[in-house]
Amino acid sequence: MFSFLLVGLIGCGDKDANTGFSSYGTSVSPGSSGSSDNNTDNTDSETSESSDDGGPSITGADSWFTEVTGYGEVAEIHVYFGDSDSGVDGGSLTISSDSGNLTQSIDSNDSQSLLILEDGEITALVDGISTAEAITFTVQITDSAGLKSNSYETTASPTSD
Repeated sequence: MFSFLLVGLIGCGDKDANTGFSSYGTSVSPGSSGSSDNNTDNTDSETSESSDDGGPSITGADSWFTEVTGYGEVAEIHVYFGDSDSGVDGGSLTISSDSGNLTQSIDSNDSQSLLILEDGEITALVDGISTAEAITFTVQITDSAGLKSNSYETTASPTSD
């Protein structure tokens, strides 16, 4: 079982730092049952269509493995979104993988939040996962009115030295 880390207190890693891990992963096209073998393609994929109901829309996501002092190796996930109703603050972010599912409230006024909400971006650190193999995360945002975004996949993969 994996869990969120308290990102407000520990900050985020530098995806460009030489940590031995990167976000280069395999991409999965919607409706595809397989993945490509191209580990230099950092294109992740939208897994379902978002309805045009004024809710949030995920436009992209990145993930990579990083070292966090006191926690070890974790996955850092960045979710990029648009929201015409500005209802993401007060909603939630769900992250799913083969290791389990997490849902965390999004509250920009909570100094103890497990997520960082910035204009058009949510950052989360996830621990309790194996960083020895690629892991695909599926992310989805639910806004404060209960409107769900499209789902989006992002893969974090270990790099070979």
